[in-house]
Amino acid sequence: MQNKKTSIFSSPSRISDHIIQGVLIFASVFLAFLLNEVRVNQIERNEAERVLNAVIGEIQSNLDILERWAPRHLELSEKTKHLIDASGDELSEFRLDELDTEGRGILREILTYDGWDFLRYNDAKIEINKRLQIYRIYRQQEYVDQAVNNTIEFLADRTLMDPELALENHYIFYRLITELYYQELAMIKNYKLVLEKLTQ
Repeated sequence: MQNKKTSIFSSPSRISDHIIQGVLIFASVFLAFLLNEVRVNQIERNEAERVLNAVIGEIQSNLDILERWAPRHLELSEKTKHLIDASGDELSEFRLDELDTEGRGILREILTYDGWDFLRYNDAKIEINKRLQIYRIYRQQEYVDQAVNNTIEFLADRTLMDPELALENHYIFYRLITELYYQELAMIKNYKLVLEKLTQ
């Protein structure tokens, strides 16, 4: 009996069969882990690309909005300055409709932050440099929004109706709308730079 056991385990063909089977099992398990890792990496790359494309699309949309409205704000700034220079002390009331003859208002579109919000709360594997550029551009966008809000708040102020403050109100509006225009101008330039870097 002992001789039989010894012969079974000492047989070279049996040992080599066990080694081959062990190698094949190890190789198949290793290959399964490797394929799973490749699949997970591909899913993460696809998700990162999808998120990045959404952010790029939103930045492009915000750029388009500012490119439509910045010339309008420059025109309002120039009209206000011309009115102050031409009328000066004769101004009896602040009337936006005299400056905004087309009735288009200050800004009838909004700059959005949806892509940035999604990126902040999503674990998309986007390169750190691209994340930082996206973060900076959305932070700068807040300055444009603040300039818009300052102008709108001014236009909602009851002191606009005071005839004694007409000249002062025109000066304030001129300062606000000019600030908005220059914020937009800087934003447009930086949107373009960031879009160029993100699409490389």
